[in-house]
Amino acid sequence: MKNILLIISLLFSNLIFAQSNGVIEGTVTDASVDNAPILFANVTIKETHQSLTTGFRGGYFFKDLKPGTYTLEFNFLGYETITKTIKVTEGSTKLNAKLKPSTDINFEDIQLTSK
Repeated sequence: MKNILLIISLLFSNLIFAQSNGVIEGTVTDASVDNAPILFANVTIKETHQSLTTGFRGGYFFKDLKPGTYTLEFNFLGYETITKTIKVTEGSTKLNAKLKPSTDINFEDIQLTSK
């Protein structure tokens, strides 16, 4: 009986003192094409160096983040890179990003050769 009480006490103490972690989730879309989702865009949390790519609906999901402030960088080839700061608390925090096509693409340095 004493062992059971000890185990129950340990379980409840872990629940009481455990800090709940947060989640950042959102969608990356194209600002120029009716907010169409951007597949395989890169999303990086600068503070933790975690990085992932968006799914088929442009969605992303970071979990088990300690509450605090994070800086996210969103980029995709042919689009301007944007950076957003977000405060994460317990539970889920949404952060969507709209990327604009880059106007800084330069094709002058590309040379085609054949053998």
